[in-house]
Amino acid sequence: MTKLRALCISLLMVLNISAYAKPIKSARPAEERTYQYMYETDSIKLTKLVEIAQKNIDRPILIHSYARSTVVAKGALPKIMNLDAFGEILAENFMTVVEKGEFLVVLPSNEARTSSIPVVEFRDDLPYKNWQWVTTSFQPKNNIKVAKLMPVIRPLLPGRAHLGAHIPTNKILITASYGNVKRIINVLNEIDADAP
Repeated sequence: MTKLRALCISLLMVLNISAYAKPIKSARPAEERTYQYMYETDSIKLTKLVEIAQKNIDRPILIHSYARSTVVAKGALPKIMNLDAFGEILAENFMTVVEKGEFLVVLPSNEARTSSIPVVEFRDDLPYKNWQWVTTSFQPKNNIKVAKLMPVIRPLLPGRAHLGAHIPTNKILITASYGNVKRIINVLNEIDADAP
């Protein structure tokens, strides 16, 4: 019992001392933290961005229900925005614009691969911008089996793109932004050129 009583008294003394204790002040003042940002960013509602773009784009722009409501843009937004500048800002936010009849539709990039994007025979001089989504095919010339190329190519594409192989025709199908398609086709041409 005396040990318990001594423990309680010690605990009360510690609590009593800590109640009256004052924090020790540092001899040097606290340093103020500064942060450096890579880009000046500006957050804007997607509807406002569409409103700005609509002034210079003659086709009506619709917003897909899955599209994010806020867009982050590097630097100040241009006062006059053409389709290319609009598409670049959307691409930075994992969105894109696709044509649906007479309308332009803003939608998330992962939805683009299942929408009505152009199917093209790939050439370097196609009139597409790097942010525009296309579907194309590639056939190796040196009889490399596409099944062997797939594991090499798949990691080079973002997760929202699509890559498929059609074994009977030995063709690779790619659905991605035009910039990614150009990059993948160039890699495939290099691999194909080095094949025995």
